Amino acid sequence: MNEEHHLVFEKLIAELECEPVPADPATSIPEELGDQTVRSLLYALLRCDATSAQAINAAGRIKSAVVDLNELRIAYPDEIAGLLGPRYPGVMARAERIRAVLCDVFNHENEISLARLYEMNKREARTYLESLVGITPFVAHRVALGVFQIHCVPVDSKLTEALIDAEALDEGTPPTDAAGSLERAIRATDSWDTFLQLEAWAEAGGPTKKPGRRSSKSSGDARTSATKGR
Repeated sequence: MNEEHHLVFEKLIAELECEPVPADPATSIPEELGDQTVRSLLYALLRCDATSAQAINAAGRIKSAVVDLNELRIAYPDEIAGLLGPRYPGVMARAERIRAVLCDVFNHENEISLARLYEMNKREARTYLESLVGITPFVAHRVALGVFQIHCVPVDSKLTEALIDAEALDEGTPPTDAAGSLERAIRATDSWDTFLQLEAWAEAGGPTKKPGRRSSKSSGDARTSATKGR
């Protein structure tokens, strides 16, 4: 993020700060699916490169089909994909990631919970989340920030594309680079509220695209990184 981008981003944040901070959609995940840590993890896994409505609806279908996330953990990827639906973004790769992450959490904790991370310092907790098999940076950072108040900014392809369209990032910027730029640009004390505002803004469509501007979706390079496993 160069100086010109930074000025555009600051203006965007100033405009968003005039609006109420949205509620975290992860709070809509059914409590039957586990404690706050795993509900936030499940939401992040479902939300990355999808919409909040898709994530919440998918969580509802999961709740109707399994007793708890341990049952989801032992399901086959095609069974998980069937719960998400064939039109869910990156459905098969997402199903494989969900299973891989839940299995790795279970292997570490002997249960599906991240509650032990409250006992760690923030650096250790962030490293733990980022090291989970199958996790993506967006998922790790959404849990780190939303649950454990660790300073980072979750960025998926949707938010990256919206920021590119707003001319706050260069064309072709991958989500991982965008996340680093935003982490440096946003104060730690503001990071959660600002992220919720940015996430809602991007989901609502971001900026109005300028006539003749090439959509950032046409450069489908590194913005596919959020669909890959670790």
